[in-house]
This record gives sequence, structure tokens and C-alpha cells, in this order.
Amino acid sequence: MLHALKTPEEEKGIKLASALGNFWKIRGHYSEGRQWLEKLLEINKDISKPVLGKALCKLGKLVHLQGELD
Repeated sequence: MLHALKTPEEEKGIKLASALGNFWKIRGHYSEGRQWLEKLLEINKDISKPVLGKALCKLGKLVHLQGELD
């Protein structure tokens, strides 16, 4: 994913980060997952709606698990 931050390759990094969402949730790595998803969403402005929706859903779950209910 670090490569995706340096040279955004369309949606690959966001897809990978979204796929790892359940791993981060199960292992308790909420902050790590949140940071990756936030950074990748920030640098990738032109992504498809389905990919964006999945990424935002995973990010929302991680944020919620950190106790940020707003």
C-alpha cells in the first residue's frame, strides 16, 4: 500500500485497504487501518462509486470501533 501512496495506481491501493478492513478489525489494528484508508482516500479523488462506498464503509466501521460515534 505504501507504493499506492507514492504513485497512486487508480484504485488498487483503496481496494487493498478495503479488503484488509476485516483483518484490521479482527486484530484490533483500528488506527492503522484508519490511517491507510484516510490517506488513500485523500490522494485518490477520481475513484468509482462502488469502490468509494466500500472504502467509506470500512473506514466508518474502524472509526466507530475507536469510539468516535459522531
